[in-house]
Amino acid sequence: MITYNQAIIEADKKILEKSDFSEARYLMLELCLKNKIDLYQSLDEQIDSIIYQEFLSGVERLVQHEPVAHILGYSYFYGYQFKVNSDVLIPRNETELLVMNSLLEIENYFNRFDLKMIDLACGSGIIGITMKKEEPELQVDLSDISNKALMVAEFNAKKHQVDVLIRQDDMLNQAIEDKLKYDVIICNPPYIHDDEPLQESVKDFEPHLALFGGLDGLDFYKTVLKQSKAVLNSPGLIGFEIGYDQKENITQEIKKVYPVAVIKHFKDYANLDRMVFVFI
Repeated sequence: MITYNQAIIEADKKILEKSDFSEARYLMLELCLKNKIDLYQSLDEQIDSIIYQEFLSGVERLVQHEPVAHILGYSYFYGYQFKVNSDVLIPRNETELLVMNSLLEIENYFNRFDLKMIDLACGSGIIGITMKKEEPELQVDLSDISNKALMVAEFNAKKHQVDVLIRQDDMLNQAIEDKLKYDVIICNPPYIHDDEPLQESVKDFEPHLALFGGLDGLDFYKTVLKQSKAVLNSPGLIGFEIGYDQKENITQEIKKVYPVAVIKHFKDYANLDRMVFVFI
């Protein structure tokens, strides 16, 4: 039997024949954590046979460009672990900034957190659940068109023991029909251009319903902005994650619906414009 380190080195070689990077070490680390083994204290020790078989199986999936989060069945977001699968997007680091800035802007704008908020197109529920964990006074609805995604969101809500309302809705159509009102709308909608090339791990394994936003990537923003007038209280706040090249176009769309609103933009870790907030 080989050591943990030797297993990782062999896996890296195999994966790097097909990919530009390898997540073999991360996979091994998570498998060891699950089995309460300190990988970095055990690198030169003989690998546990059960972990080795599970690792080899995961490496075969990595070679096929399957995301490591799908292999593990979970991903981390804002310090919390969330269930993910092929029915929902894998959490991105940039979205942590959307949560952080949303919490800061809510506090600055309303000076309180006993507000009604909806995480629109919620997917796995990471935004709404995390915000509820951080500020329990928020009343949070999680909404998505996909029933399969909502099943994942419900699992995550129960896992983190938060009291949120799960709603199936095509954007805000049902909310309007039910005459619901919100103080805050936070949304990370599909915003990739329909013809934009994607990495194989994204194209082949993540739900296209949650990725593509029309020819210009703006379809869902236009819908949310138009529908928001029927459900958003005044004062109200809308927070969007956006594509790195969409700032100017989305700002124009916002001004069409809310010509006198205050608009603020925020950048991501790569200094790209990735968030916009609308204060009504």
